[in-house]
Amino acid sequence: MSALILGSTVLEASSAEVHPDAAAPARCAVSQLSAVASWQGATNSMLGSVALTNVAARACSLTGYPSIALTGRTALPDAFLNATPVEPSALVGTAGQKAQTRAAAVVDEEAVARVTFTGRDSLAQLSPQTRATWWAIVVDNATSRSDVVRTVDSGTRWQNVTPPVSQAHVGSFSGDFLNAEIGWVLAVPLSQTTSQPSDPIYRTLDGGASWELLGTVPEGCQLDFVDPEDGWCTVLGGAAGSEGVWMYRTLDGGDTWHLVSRTAAPPAPSTPAALPFGCDKRITFASLTVGWSSPACAAGVPYLYRTDDGGARWQPLSHLPVPAGVSTSYGWDVGSPVAAGANVAVAVAFDGPSGGSVVATTSDGGGTWAMQGVPGLRKPTIVDVVDPTHFIGTDGTELVASGDAGSKWERWKPAVALRDAQGDPLTLDFLSPTLGWAVSPDAGGPLWWTTDGGRTWAPITIAAVS
Repeated sequence: MSALILGSTVLEASSAEVHPDAAAPARCAVSQLSAVASWQGATNSMLGSVALTNVAARACSLTGYPSIALTGRTALPDAFLNATPVEPSALVGTAGQKAQTRAAAVVDEEAVARVTFTGRDSLAQLSPQTRATWWAIVVDNATSRSDVVRTVDSGTRWQNVTPPVSQAHVGSFSGDFLNAEIGWVLAVPLSQTTSQPSDPIYRTLDGGASWELLGTVPEGCQLDFVDPEDGWCTVLGGAAGSEGVWMYRTLDGGDTWHLVSRTAAPPAPSTPAALPFGCDKRITFASLTVGWSSPACAAGVPYLYRTDDGGARWQPLSHLPVPAGVSTSYGWDVGSPVAAGANVAVAVAFDGPSGGSVVATTSDGGGTWAMQGVPGLRKPTIVDVVDPTHFIGTDGTELVASGDAGSKWERWKPAVALRDAQGDPLTLDFLSPTLGWAVSPDAGGPLWWTTDGGRTWAPITIAAVS
């Protein structure tokens, strides 16, 4: 059986070695890179991580604690959009007890000293937490085996920390990682054998050294935790540019879940003040109460929805500005907002021959918006909003960045191509203005990371070794 590992070396114009700099500062957005965990700072102790992520969770919060609405226990058929709500199971295992098991074996340190990219492996998910500690989910394309791996030295050596499940029955893993120590992983089965499709959910509190089987959540669940206790499981489904939403909430780290909001395909009923059915959606939570829904639509004027009660009720904000001369009839995509109090910034990409990339900013929580065009990008793309004043984007050839909320932009050509095998720009995700990653959206590579704001880039290589 092969073990999947990753390695990191340096490639830059000056050939100087890249050294990660200070730990990333706070940021009030949650994405696949688990940005809230950047509050965790340089500490690697679990108690320190918990304390700091709790601070991060409340920094963007308004007031109060979210209430839970509409729980249910009836069946969830395949056509869930018109179904009755179902509550995920609280516990599974022998006699209803949680299953406490050990994680997979550590990868041999000698084997990871030198690796090369073979094209055999792909990266399903990369979730850096600090300059040194990263989580990743890797797929061996030859065997379809998935593994969860973790590094604490910026990719020099990796440990295989896969939850102890039978690979013969697992089709893939997906996860949400809060900080260097705490994470949740879904073990997606190869096939569903019941009328209520569900995925087992595992939790680790010690960096993957051990995992706890908590129960199951509905199939297709997207996890999003803002602290060790509070998280959401969101199931999206639909067709032809529309999506229904089933949103569940946990207050105890994933032990139990309750339905808080449902958007059903008309004419089926939705919960009060639910998200609209139209358009695709990207849903993220920034705190115990505040969450955002960022749509991608084929036409119309760009918009955002926000919740202030943990997802039970959603309200639209003012429409986002459209640049002069840009048509919305070819579609547009709104990124995940980043907030610092009432100051919010969000990226928008407009498709079509007159399309372009912009960043919309507000200082009143979304009551009014200003538009900052992103100059120099040959392809419309979602610019990475690091915080309400720092933005960076790429068209695969050049980089553009602003450190003053878009008043001035700097443009340069890096020594490496930031595009995938199809020529599309890589997705940028920065934890701070200097520390960031460039990841292929289709998981085919290449993969890069930077510690100097994108001036130089180090490749992350993937290989399977015996």
